[in-house]
Amino acid sequence: MAGFRLKRFISKDAALRALIAALDPHTTITDTAGGLIVGDAPPLGATAPDSVGQTRVPVQVGAQTVGYVIGGAHPAIIAQVVALAAAHAGETLELADQLLDVYREINLLYTLADTLAAAREPVALARVLVAQVRRVIPVDHVLIVLAPDVPSDSDDSVILPPEEAAFPLPKTLVRWVLAAPKTELIDDVTGDSRWHDVIGLCGALAFTPLKAQGRAVGAILLLHDSHYAYRAADLKLLTAIGAQAAPALDTALMIERTAHESAEREARLQAQIQALRIEIDTARQREKVEAITESAYFRSIRDQRDRLRGLLDDPDG
Repeated sequence: MAGFRLKRFISKDAALRALIAALDPHTTITDTAGGLIVGDAPPLGATAPDSVGQTRVPVQVGAQTVGYVIGGAHPAIIAQVVALAAAHAGETLELADQLLDVYREINLLYTLADTLAAAREPVALARVLVAQVRRVIPVDHVLIVLAPDVPSDSDDSVILPPEEAAFPLPKTLVRWVLAAPKTELIDDVTGDSRWHDVIGLCGALAFTPLKAQGRAVGAILLLHDSHYAYRAADLKLLTAIGAQAAPALDTALMIERTAHESAEREARLQAQIQALRIEIDTARQREKVEAITESAYFRSIRDQRDRLRGLLDDPDG
């Protein structure tokens, strides 16, 4: 219970003050600095370990000493009662924090489901994911790394959203996060030999795989400029976001690929239609020429032309 303040705790708990008074109305309780919390001011030097004629019992909350019970008839009992009450309050507060985390997670997933349903394009969906991650985890950079269609040693991966595409990600990091089987949080990259290539690029990182229908679609990658102490809640939230985002991203990519392939097919079909039109037009022109040349009028003109040529070639004839 870091930051626990005994005076504030006792001042807010009327039942605890009444119980202390019932056990011993002459009890004196101080904080670790000697400041009076309950009872009369202790005699001079009473808070010192060698105080004369006074029994001083520490109030322990976990491993932390938060105050002292001095003198009176039952100092040890009162110290234990205060410690138990503080521990119970701490457990209640911890449970409340856990419930708040659960509520935040459920609220996040509902919000994410709605926003992902409205984002049909990969770029728009990536921006939604970035915004949602930033809501729950303080982070300097959030990138969506898409798996290449044909795995290779070269880095053919796409980085979304486009405004982060120029981020200088090492190829080793890209390959690692795309092959990762589960969410991973690294508080300090200098303490892990796997991340030698990113030292100087970031101080901490986290990633979660995006898998749909048993195959890797990509990964969500978080980068912190300096060291960052991740919490267990961060692991849960990032994993939950990845699990919900993967099918939506896969669908968006499939729609984009289908639209691209349809556009290519349409372009090919238009080219074929145009070529066919040219062929048809040429054939029609040929038919028209043949129809003209085979007509009686055209044949008579052709016969006259032949006679004239004969006369020119043989004037004596």
